[in-house]
Amino acid sequence: KEVDLETYTSYAELANLDVDQFDKVIVQVEGHRECSADQRTIAALLQLKEIAAESESAQDFHPVVEVHEECTQGMLQICGFSNFVHSSSLISQALAAVSEDPKVNGIYAQLMSGEEHSFDLMHYSDILPGEEPTSVSFAELTWTLASNGDMTLLAWSRENEDGLVEWEMNPADKVAKRDWTSRDMLAVLTRIQWPDDDVGASVSMARRPSRQRASP
Repeated sequence: KEVDLETYTSYAELANLDVDQFDKVIVQVEGHRECSADQRTIAALLQLKEIAAESESAQDFHPVVEVHEECTQGMLQICGFSNFVHSSSLISQALAAVSEDPKVNGIYAQLMSGEEHSFDLMHYSDILPGEEPTSVSFAELTWTLASNGDMTLLAWSRENEDGLVEWEMNPADKVAKRDWTSRDMLAVLTRIQWPDDDVGASVSMARRPSRQRASP
């Protein structure tokens, strides 16, 4: 579904998205004027939050939000949002890494081209159906992924005390076990296998059904 970019902060316009029908919501910054774009993002988020609260399902609204200015994160936290992507910072970090070592640019180019690798979010059951563990370590999951496909584990999720999902990337202690539930997820880097790919055997794996996303 789409909304008119000229009026996407309108309650009536955003209500047409039926935001309560989506599993995940990603709000991207509109436009290139950073301050103005972040202001419009906040306005849209507050409207979406009210729409979600008034829906019949009344489910929790925890979108992933792109911001340009670091100060915007503080304002969003006051409004009850906590999952941010600071895009300007990501660009700066990438440029700094390439300046330090130009060879890193080749890695970025390959990852971002979408031609050889893709990033996936999946459940353990998508990899080995019917074999959900109750306790597992990051190292064990890394081995499981590598053994069942050309996949690299990047991060795993867990629920905090408030029931919100938090992600931990590349934990320091990879052999320590933690409790695992069917709700926990994995962030995975997967090598794309094209029909004419002659490098190694083709990978066959059960992928998680694609999720719908709403983006004002």
